[in-house]
Amino acid sequence: MRLLSIWILVTVTAGVLGCASPTRRRELISYFDRNRDGKVDLEKHKYPGVADTDWELRDNDYDGRFEKRILYGVAVGESPVDIPIPTGVRIERLP
Repeated sequence: MRLLSIWILVTVTAGVLGCASPTRRRELISYFDRNRDGKVDLEKHKYPGVADTDWELRDNDYDGRFEKRILYGVAVGESPVDIPIPTGVRIERLP
């Protein structure tokens, strides 16, 4: 009986600890200038270590507003948006 109790305790503890996340991962946001005019026209959002959650905002006509939100998951999904482009952010080089 005692051996069974110890086995149940170890099994439950391992199951609970196996589901715990050691640290909370943060979203990484990157800004890019695709047409090299000095203004942001692509904003990428990534969640390291998490699958099917990356997304981006695009300014396809370079007018200073994002027109499209693209979600990269099991399938690629697009939706229209109307969001102003952020200013005063660090623009990174395109990969």
